[in-house]
Amino acid sequence: DKYQREDIETENGNTTKIISNENFNLDKINDSEKEIIDTIIKLLKNKKVTDISEMSHREDGWKKTKRFEQISFEYAMNLKLIK
Repeated sequence: DKYQREDIETENGNTTKIISNENFNLDKINDSEKEIIDTIIKLLKNKKVTDISEMSHREDGWKKTKRFEQISFEYAMNLKLIK
């Protein structure tokens, strides 16, 4: 109930579109955090899932975390993606 999933068939293959049902509370996010979210959206909105996966696997959080362990948020402070 948090989002809707829409599978779209295109001439380039299948695409999945995730649409929020807007059941979130933005009051808990400050302006700086919103700016970061907007930056990430701009950087990734036209990327394919495989591209995003490859980019994430080049990040320290992925490289320095053992398999099946949760990646620490601390790695977010040094993302190569946003530099």
